[in-house]
Amino acid sequence: MIDDEAPIVDYVSELLESEGHETVGFSDAVTGFEYVRDHLDGVDLLVTDQTTPVLTGIEIARLVREKRDDLPVVICTGYSNAISDETIARLGHLQVLQKPVKADELLEVVGRATGA
Repeated sequence: MIDDEAPIVDYVSELLESEGHETVGFSDAVTGFEYVRDHLDGVDLLVTDQTTPVLTGIEIARLVREKRDDLPVVICTGYSNAISDETIARLGHLQVLQKPVKADELLEVVGRATGA
């Protein structure tokens, strides 16, 4: 989980862990990306905010795709037109959720992406 707001990282991590998912959270996009890049075989899903300093969610997804093109990515955004349908199709395995994201919606998307 990557979001520049630590309380959101904590909330989403706790929510996912309450459903049996193991999580690692970062409030710094670069550190979060580096973790995913260095642990690609052990990561089943990436959940990230679109608007983070230095790297956006789309930029993180693109960088991850260079190393592992099948990793599911969920990008949460408060801007409905921030990510085009073309970008979603080009990146593949990408789900965009509009903020505020409801807990049950996130859990459903995570369950489908991870097969849990």
